[in-house]
Amino acid sequence: MAKRHPDQVNLPDPSEPFLTRLQACRLAHIGLSTFDREVARGRLKVIRTGQRGIKITREEIERYMRK
Repeated sequence: MAKRHPDQVNLPDPSEPFLTRLQACRLAHIGLSTFDREVARGRLKVIRTGQRGIKITREEIERYMRK
């Protein structure tokens, strides 16, 4: 599976409570590396779904953007 750029991903409806990693990056205007670094540092709390899947709540990414 090829990696995609956050700009190539559509944002879900505002009522959708969960975002994918790419959607969160697009919403916060950050790159994938920054997202991963912030998760590793504990500044972003994510939900791991399966071995590789990551979801983040819209509330969490909005909290991060307010900082």
